[in-house]
Amino acid sequence: MSKQADYAEELIQILLQASLTMLDFPLFRYRVLPISRRSEKNCGYDASVKLEMYIFFMQFKKPSQTSNSKLSTSKAVSDRVSAGCSVTPPYFQFKLHQDTKSKKHEQHNALFKLNNRQNRAAYVCPLFVDALAYQSSVELTMLEVYRSFLTSGVSPFLFHSKYIDMHRVNIGKLASITDVPVFRNHVSVPPLEEITDTNVHYFSFDKLGGDIWFHSPREVEGQLLSEWLQILYERFNQNSFSPEDEERFSEVAGFSGNSELGFRVPKEVTLETWQSFGDFLEVSHGIHQYGFVRPAG
Repeated sequence: MSKQADYAEELIQILLQASLTMLDFPLFRYRVLPISRRSEKNCGYDASVKLEMYIFFMQFKKPSQTSNSKLSTSKAVSDRVSAGCSVTPPYFQFKLHQDTKSKKHEQHNALFKLNNRQNRAAYVCPLFVDALAYQSSVELTMLEVYRSFLTSGVSPFLFHSKYIDMHRVNIGKLASITDVPVFRNHVSVPPLEEITDTNVHYFSFDKLGGDIWFHSPREVEGQLLSEWLQILYERFNQNSFSPEDEERFSEVAGFSGNSELGFRVPKEVTLETWQSFGDFLEVSHGIHQYGFVRPAG
């Protein structure tokens, strides 16, 4: 039997965005923000502030859950059985979006181009089909933040080892992004390859977010969202760039002139260019652009 998630994909965006913005609470110099003009006023950054950042992209997907593989007629079950991987219930799957008329996988192919084999774009899917359980998992994380701050004055989302050493603080278990519970409750799946057919495709994974498969059957090296965010955070510390870096924008969005995604690249690149690109991706492809961001210097 298969159970569909009883919430919209917009809920994933709302809950994850709330969780991501907690990463700067209350003492950090960096933030994790949606990079779009729509979010500018809500997220506290301004074009007049000199910034450095690292960009990544997420496409939110809600899952369906199979609780009894013996009664299921899903192709995911037969594929997983043929491949010799787990069909122990429950396991999850999500279907890739197809254009209504052409049935092409334009959203997936846009995410694939943005990823550019750099592991900076991924599908993000919760390990929940029940909205109440999903929201409760996020609320528990928020309560832990405030409890820790009220009792010790330190946020549990403290990732800067220099600060920890300097203040000799005991912050318990939450010492890296990989330890944040809400991020461990999502799986991140990179787009493997461009899809040129009009067949139905989807990903499946087990209840812990592992054993990920792409159908047509092929194993995928995905990971929990917490692990992917930690990788991105480390890249941010090592390879951040200015929003005015034209070469980096061209590398991410496409070549100068018109990008492969259809976005017209201006001659001069600014933070507003990245924001406009974020708006373009949301409207055209339903893909959300985020960035690790901090003041330069």
